[in-house]
Amino acid sequence: MNAFIARQPIFDVNLNVVAYELLFRDGFDNAFDWADDTEATSRVIVNSFLNFEIEKLTGGKRAFINVNREVLIRNYIHLLPANKVVPEILETVLVDREVIEACQQLKKAGFDIALDDLTELKGWSQLKDFLDVVKVDFSQTSVEQQSFFADHFLPRKVNILAEKVETREEFSRAQQLGYQYFQGFFFAQPEMLFRKEIPATKLHYLGLLQEINHHEFDLIDLAAIVERDVSLSYKLLRYINATYFTQQREIRSLHQALVTLGEKQIRQWASLVAVSMIADEKPDEVLRMSIARAKFCELLATKAIQQGRVTDAFLVGMFSLLDVVLDTPMSEIMESVPLSQNIKDGLLGEGGFERQLLDLAISYERADWANAISLAQPLGLDSGFLPIAYLEALEWASQSIDLMG
Repeated sequence: MNAFIARQPIFDVNLNVVAYELLFRDGFDNAFDWADDTEATSRVIVNSFLNFEIEKLTGGKRAFINVNREVLIRNYIHLLPANKVVPEILETVLVDREVIEACQQLKKAGFDIALDDLTELKGWSQLKDFLDVVKVDFSQTSVEQQSFFADHFLPRKVNILAEKVETREEFSRAQQLGYQYFQGFFFAQPEMLFRKEIPATKLHYLGLLQEINHHEFDLIDLAAIVERDVSLSYKLLRYINATYFTQQREIRSLHQALVTLGEKQIRQWASLVAVSMIADEKPDEVLRMSIARAKFCELLATKAIQQGRVTDAFLVGMFSLLDVVLDTPMSEIMESVPLSQNIKDGLLGEGGFERQLLDLAISYERADWANAISLAQPLGLDSGFLPIAYLEALEWASQSIDLMG
């Protein structure tokens, strides 16, 4: 059985990732319909943890997973580690004696318990002593309800999480109301409250992107750019000595390092480092998502019908959040960085192979399975390859961030 998985970050008030919600499917055709046989879907959850290795999925952070009534009362969650998993009771569960007893057993075993998609208190009062986190759906509740839930749960020492937060305004409101955790795509669009001038330090890294994305870049000119920045020099030598550790001797000069890497690796390394330096004031998850997208798009390109533009696929993923990072429209950024037309079209939504890959990557990240299906098929991609590539991309992103120090 193929098992599909995606993750969505959960942030604290400082936009640090504290956990991930993991979303499971046993295949695109099923879409994890809870009306199907519960034992089968429960096996998907357990097998996914065993097959995918939870540490690679969450980077050591806790995982929130949805559970329905049957999964809850049959104690399947007890097969998973209490210190790494937070069962998230679906809003469709009807509370009765069996559900209450199941929650009691979970608490005895050391689990925290979350309640998903709260829109009203009715029916949940019997679980008030077991809940550690309550998720309030900001797309389905009014401002008055959101305020009411904060006033109700905060005095009871229950953490409240604002879910489906899509805008900066909603995030700010949730903060003001006292919500401790946040989930949604509010950070994935630039905050255009005013026209921000790009700082000189970030222009320097844009210059690096300009240099390495010329059709034929000069190693001497690139080495000069790297030499002017101590942190860049350090990151390059650290990266290459860790990546090429099987060589007999360490790389000691920048020019030697660049020659050893080769053109493709230079473009990837320089793009990765430049984006990381430009994004230094943004949430860490923005950088992590950029790197994972880059690798995911690259891996998809290697298996797609239309092959041969793997480097462009990587760069489209890497640069896909530059507008968020710089708080500048993507169209303006594209005017200052001489990318290939394929990459520009992909980033500006003009269509083409690179855009198809990027849209597929974003759909998979968001667990938008229906759209992922429609995008994978014309690319000739086997649906079973998607979770493999996704997990490899997540792992590669974590390793790359470690190598950058």
